[in-house]
Amino acid sequence: MQKYNKRITNTTNMLLNLIQNNILNNNGKGRPSITINELLNQHSVSAINVTHENSSFNQLTGIECVYILTMNETNERYKYMQLMMEKFKINCTFIKTSSVAKDLQFRYNMTFETYLSVGELGCLLSHLWCLRYTVTKGYKRVLIFEDDVIFRKNWITELEG
Repeated sequence: MQKYNKRITNTTNMLLNLIQNNILNNNGKGRPSITINELLNQHSVSAINVTHENSSFNQLTGIECVYILTMNETNERYKYMQLMMEKFKINCTFIKTSSVAKDLQFRYNMTFETYLSVGELGCLLSHLWCLRYTVTKGYKRVLIFEDDVIFRKNWITELEG
């Protein structure tokens, strides 16, 4: 098990380094003053697992994990997504975050010579957190919803096909 965990950790780090290097090759110059892993470790995230009785969504779609990104400050959207997951009987993991600190935003923007707002950076980091967690768990197929998603009438059927 320890060997497997080390392999997953190495794969996760390799994937995050590829993302970071891609950003640097397109926008940055030289060695970054902050790495993606450092950003992720400083980004406050809490994961809340929710399960529903008689949920068949995962079996029907082959999706191993459903993430829902939301912020601590958007309680109405969190409640909306809870209702939707209950309605569709979807087991999911809510990823709740706080706003990104201004100094973290500054370090990111200086490192990668870009400008992302606090909200944009928070969204990016939440997606990257899900990616890192997905690789760590060895999931092959996941679905990420942001808390302002609008569900189409037959969206689950479309996912199956």
